[in-house]
Amino acid sequence: MDFFSDCTPAKLYAILAIFSTAGSIYAGMPLFQMLWSILGSAMWLLLLNWLCGKGFTWLSWVLVVFPFIILFGAFIAMIIMLSKTEPQQKTNAQTEEKK
Repeated sequence: MDFFSDCTPAKLYAILAIFSTAGSIYAGMPLFQMLWSILGSAMWLLLLNWLCGKGFTWLSWVLVVFPFIILFGAFIAMIIMLSKTEPQQKTNAQTEEKK
């Protein structure tokens, strides 16, 4: 039986979970936390596969991609905030030099 035969979002999430687990092992995550992470990933994979099986592949895609969209938005917001504060810091430094 091919578990992920028709569920591309579940396949993508499985690959991401494997890389995440490998990174956690490399970073020295404690065993207990690692087991909870693996259990959570397995349950999430089951949910994604179940949604695909019920015909909600679009929802599986949303659940897989949504965290990356949020992260990208936060990254862009941080860049915008930092670019707005940088000129003020230069102005303050120039003002202090003139004193």
